[in-house]
Parts: sequence; C-alpha cells; structure tokens
Amino acid sequence: MSKINDSLVVLSHHCIVTNSTPKPFCDVLMMLKNGVPKPSFTELFTVNDVGLNSMIGFRKNGQPIIDQTKTHGYDGELEVYNLCSERINGLGIYGSLFRMTSYKESLLLLNHSDSIIHS
Repeated sequence: MSKINDSLVVLSHHCIVTNSTPKPFCDVLMMLKNGVPKPSFTELFTVNDVGLNSMIGFRKNGQPIIDQTKTHGYDGELEVYNLCSERINGLGIYGSLFRMTSYKESLLLLNHSDSIIHS
C-alpha cells in the first residue's frame, strides 16, 4: 500500500514467465471515494519490468519512483516511470538502499508542549 497525494493506492506485483524468462510488472490501483459503503479500486496504470518491493513511492504528479538496486545491493539508482512515454528514466541518485516516506508540512512545533507558535 502507498498513497498518491491524499488517495490510497495498492501496488499489485505480478510475474509472467515467457520462454523461461520472468517478466515482472506492477499494477497501481487507486481507491475511489465514491460515497458507497464498500470501497472500490480502479487501475491507474501498469509498470513493466518492476521487481517486488522496488516501487518505493510517488512524486507529487503521481509518477512512481523505483529503486533499481541490484541483487547484490550496491549498484542502485532511483528511477522515475514516465506515465506519458511509459519509459523508466534515471534520476542520477545512486546508492545501495533507498526508503521513502511521506510528510505533511505543519506550523506545529514538536518540541513545545502546547504545539502553538507564539509571536
């Protein structure tokens, strides 16, 4: 599970074997806010050649950010899937382990007990 803007998305990883070659892909499904008691999901897009747990988050515009760390753990690069061209492009950020989390800007101060800004 992840989120795009303020909407819940589910990442559904699959793998099809063709000619003894595994072809991984990931469907991105968004929960609809349609006022019905039972939540429903719609498929937004599919990203091909994406391994399990390699899609680590989304940009503000909804483009997926992918961790292409190799199996030995040292030749990784963050990449972005371009929704229009359906191509994966490198961001030029290299490393061995990437994690991503969302945040929300706030005027509240964490180190003050009343969490109010005084002027």
